[in-house]
Amino acid sequence: MFFEPMNFINNLHYLIKGEIGLFVALGIISLSIIILNKLSER
Repeated sequence: MFFEPMNFINNLHYLIKGEIGLFVALGIISLSIIILNKLSER
């Protein structure tokens, strides 16, 4: 097991894509819950 700091820098774009995907998924889930709550109030 070798620690190469440059590999962390090279893999940052994968980390950023994962974080963006996570926030997008949470946003879609939150919006769908809000919309379902608005529709069920009537």
